[in-house]
Amino acid sequence: MKNLAFGVISFFICISLITCIITIQGKDTRKQETQEAVSNALKAAGEELKKDTYTSNEEFEAAFMELFLAQINSASNVTVTILESDYEKGLLSVEAVETYTHPNGKTGKVACQKTIILERSKDEITDICTVRFYTENSIKEENLYKSYTLTKGEALKEPKAPSGEGLTFLGWVNAETDEPADFTNTAEESMNFYAVWKEE
Repeated sequence: MKNLAFGVISFFICISLITCIITIQGKDTRKQETQEAVSNALKAAGEELKKDTYTSNEEFEAAFMELFLAQINSASNVTVTILESDYEKGLLSVEAVETYTHPNGKTGKVACQKTIILERSKDEITDICTVRFYTENSIKEENLYKSYTLTKGEALKEPKAPSGEGLTFLGWVNAETDEPADFTNTAEESMNFYAVWKEE
């Protein structure tokens, strides 16, 4: 009887471990697929832009979307947000969020944010600033909340306040200086900000 109970417990432990491994591998595969699809679509859209194929931001964005969706093979829901686009500057910044179902029935999500800036002269390249906002005081991709690009000298833009369970958002802090963000300033260089929270 003890052997039977031990066998049943061992069986369920093995099933749990296998499900866990499949879940982790599935997430990694989907994240890699999404990142590659975004990168390839951005690159292809950029190459077409160099040929003066597009005459508006809408055409530039639509071409990226078509190229991106053609590369997504997995059965999942994908939401793509155009964060910033300027076909005249050769700039396109996007966020792709893929939602899917794990083998255990739970919902999983992977996200990817990327920006393309077409190669130009050195002076033009240094005029582009990237501003990123993180939900924690840890500059890691998994904590990235929002990002956008600006031309040097453009006014900073404050994103919509994030939300957290059991937390109240207090504001943004400059990750370099640990001082409160001042959104009346202009972007002179790439900057990182992190959210400050208070427990409810």
